[in-house]
Amino acid sequence: MECGLLDLTEHGAKLISRFAHELPSIVSLAVGRKKVAIHANWRRARLVWRRGSVFGVEFQDNDEPTDTPGRCNLT
Repeated sequence: MECGLLDLTEHGAKLISRFAHELPSIVSLAVGRKKVAIHANWRRARLVWRRGSVFGVEFQDNDEPTDTPGRCNLT
């Protein structure tokens, strides 16, 4: 799923997606363009809040890639 990046800090991100209502509580995020996301480092994040199509996530302590089903490609 593609997501728009509204704000980014070392601790989390504010994102937008028309599919925000479908996100599970744990997601994997990659910052980059669609074509390079396959090779990007995916970060695990926890969904903290959601208001319509805008939502916030908090990055988990470990930066290791994950195979969590909820994936968001940040463009």
